[in-house]
Amino acid sequence: MNTSKLDFEAKKKITVALMGALAIILVLCIVTVAVVGIYRALSSGVSFSGGLDADKLTSNIATKEDSMYGSLILVNELDGDSHEYIFPEGNDHLSSMYSYKNNNGGGGYGLIDSSLQLHVDAIGYAHRMLNKMSEDISGADFVVSSAYRTREQQESLNSTISAGYSDHHTGYCFSVKRTETPLSPEDYDWIHENAQNYGFVIRYPDAKAHLTGVSEYTNCLRYVGVAHANLMKQKDLCLEEYIDYLKANAKSEPIGVKCSNGEEYFIYYYAFEGKQINIQIPKDAEKFPYEVSGTNDGGIIVTVKVK
Repeated sequence: MNTSKLDFEAKKKITVALMGALAIILVLCIVTVAVVGIYRALSSGVSFSGGLDADKLTSNIATKEDSMYGSLILVNELDGDSHEYIFPEGNDHLSSMYSYKNNNGGGGYGLIDSSLQLHVDAIGYAHRMLNKMSEDISGADFVVSSAYRTREQQESLNSTISAGYSDHHTGYCFSVKRTETPLSPEDYDWIHENAQNYGFVIRYPDAKAHLTGVSEYTNCLRYVGVAHANLMKQKDLCLEEYIDYLKANAKSEPIGVKCSNGEEYFIYYYAFEGKQINIQIPKDAEKFPYEVSGTNDGGIIVTVKVK
């Protein structure tokens, strides 16, 4: 066999090898594109890093009143920076814990009396969380000792927190204890591990007392929603810190949060100016469920579930 024929055979082998390698690369590319396409289809085509595309959003007007209500409002009494709760007309936003418990299979927890009420947006989550807590911690008897308070009820307590400035006014707070004793370390371990899946956080962590203005009240749980409870836990923030965090980080573009239960959300913050503000909400609320909450601190927060 002459040299030219050897060269031809060698080149042929190299060409075949290169074509094989290119074919493998092409197959890998196709598989990658397919996987990405499937993921995007499952996540409704939303890129988790950049927020919802503009064509999926529409403008809406939020009013000054909207900024004073919702699951993320601040209510506190701090030197020079208090946030008073503005009581709405009527009590349509409240629901009886006694009735809800009895109408939804009862449960493994008790109520200190039958008059306790919670906000309609929080009561179902509280019921499920308390039942799960009672189920997981055998031998413990839990009781809800406080929930929504009227101005008059707050006044009657002779508390260091003035009427109008208690977070219990919102209906998003409740306190829980064991029937005869305070919560145990085991109870708090369960709360720290699970409460965010039901949208709750410890409202007054001892380490944050200088920010919340309240100490020795770690058994008070506050509903903020699943997305926000997860992000607050991930960042180790109390509600006061969290609102500041959203102001600084969710204003120019949304924050994406991946929750421990597998859900994913976008969080948008809008600074309130004047009597109304233009906010962006999903066009398709069925495909992208969303909630709008004020902060009682000059802001509006839009939370969109994308997975």
